[in-house]
Amino acid sequence: MSPEGRLRLLGIVGTRVSAEIAGLVVPPVLLLVYGQGPALVPLLAWAAAYWSVSAIVFRLRRRFRAEMSARAAEDVVARWMPRFRRASIGYGLAWSCVVLAAWRSPAFEFDILVYGILAAANASAVAFTAAVWPIFLRFLASSWGVATLAVPWAFPAQWPWMLPVCVLYAALLVRHGRSTHRFLVEQVVLEERAAELARQHREASERAERALQDKSRFLATASHDLRQPVYALGLLTDALASRNRDPALEPALRDLRACARTIDLMFESLMDLSRLEAAALVPSIRPCALGPLLEELHAQFRPDAEARGLQWRLRLPARAAVVQADPLLLRRAVSNLIHNALRYTPEGAVLLALRRRGSEWRIEVWDTGVGVADDAQSALYAPFYRSTHAWTIDSAGHGLGLAVFAECVRLLRARSGLASRLGRGSCFWMALPEAQAQLLPDQGPPGTPAPARRLSGRCLVIDDDPMVRRALAAWMETRGIDARLVADGTQAFAAVAQGFEPEVVLCDQRLRSGESGFELLEALLARLPGARGAMMSGELEASELRSAEEEGYLVLRKPVDPVTLEAVLGHWLAGGAVGIEGGSLASRGNPAAGPPPARTRVGGQAARDAASDRDTAMHEPPAA
Repeated sequence: MSPEGRLRLLGIVGTRVSAEIAGLVVPPVLLLVYGQGPALVPLLAWAAAYWSVSAIVFRLRRRFRAEMSARAAEDVVARWMPRFRRASIGYGLAWSCVVLAAWRSPAFEFDILVYGILAAANASAVAFTAAVWPIFLRFLASSWGVATLAVPWAFPAQWPWMLPVCVLYAALLVRHGRSTHRFLVEQVVLEERAAELARQHREASERAERALQDKSRFLATASHDLRQPVYALGLLTDALASRNRDPALEPALRDLRACARTIDLMFESLMDLSRLEAAALVPSIRPCALGPLLEELHAQFRPDAEARGLQWRLRLPARAAVVQADPLLLRRAVSNLIHNALRYTPEGAVLLALRRRGSEWRIEVWDTGVGVADDAQSALYAPFYRSTHAWTIDSAGHGLGLAVFAECVRLLRARSGLASRLGRGSCFWMALPEAQAQLLPDQGPPGTPAPARRLSGRCLVIDDDPMVRRALAAWMETRGIDARLVADGTQAFAAVAQGFEPEVVLCDQRLRSGESGFELLEALLARLPGARGAMMSGELEASELRSAEEEGYLVLRKPVDPVTLEAVLGHWLAGGAVGIEGGSLASRGNPAAGPPPARTRVGGQAARDAASDRDTAMHEPPAA
């Protein structure tokens, strides 16, 4: 047992004052009832001795309680254990001295009362002195043991039967004391084990939390560099598709673009899971129209389903469905279900359906795929889990889609479920409460972007990655944009000084020169009052990016979809400011009314919606 446990047991002995309280009451009662006669002097002597010893014991206990919280447990036990052993002997003798009064009293009922009081005092003492076995034995021997030896003198006529009764009572006290001692020791040991397990659990939880934070911090830090090649790949693929005039290359270009989208989706799933686990995403629950959202997802995933040779269907109810949800999280959750269904359905069909169930709307994704075994369904939503049947169908996944779906459902406070038969298919669903409020016009579903077109205008891009600059240069050339792509602020201001006056400035946040991209963007826009600007960054979280969004700047998260980038540049180079309505891009302002503002401001939450869910606005890739 640890020193703390031994101190806990010693504290049971050292903090109980019930015996002293009883002792303050018993002597006055005996003196009041039997104080007239030969027992008066012995009673007075006993009362004086008992009260003196009680006062000493009371002072010792006060000092002990003070030292319990002021000194180390091991020191307190070593210091006070001998003192309490000696005190138990003195206190027991103070109780046993009452038999002297019984010895001098000729009244049998008085003698019985004295021994009854002494027996009760020993019985009550078992409850706390038994916590430390040596103290209990010393008290019992000095109190009841002495009284037992005095039986022949206290009961001259009755001792032959009184002595066995006292001995038997002593044996019962020893047995009861041993049971109490074992119970108290086991209780302290169990509490110590529980405390140790709680400490280990707390330390393990803290380690896991630190590991999760370290992982999230690493992903947030590394996301900028990881997103750069994905961003460049998407731009180069789109530029190649725009320039291609050979029909024989179209299948290869479609496959290349599909690979780029797959990499992007896997990367986004990993980033989403990290942000969801780290509680970095705060849901913004508001009325959300399901019909247009599902129609958009239907159009987005239809080419993928057709490329896999699957039947792809959408079933919507006749009445409009509006639910309480965060559009970003809802879109991510349903997208992951659809992508999961397409991946694990080698042949047959996939159905996206919306049904009303009571006061809820239920989104269902049916497939005729491999299905999920009953014993695997409980672990299906764990990160990186993939069943054996899943590996046989597609070995490219990493088991993140359903984990992200589960986190989105949790944050949305929705309900979800699964019905599946191995080898026959599955139905994943999520249910959301119907919205009582009407859908506001600016909360509607995202609109369909304008078709791809050639643009004209001047654009200044600050990005320190040569690969991204080359990819952006090739992409902007295909759109007819006069672009200057530089690596830092010095080169940007040099280009402006040489006479290049951009209409749009796009700036990366993290630059190898050590400059703050946001501060550089503000400085450039102050120099170029007729230009519009936006931040482009692959970082998940950065104080500068949050400040930019709070001040109304548009922040585009890499990898920026080429269609989204084309829409933004199309609005700005066309002379209109960019606003965000329900996640879509819409032109605001009257270009003919005067020069454009020095910077483009958008609402804080709307900016976050547009930055976080880049394909909310643009869902169809440009034609090859």
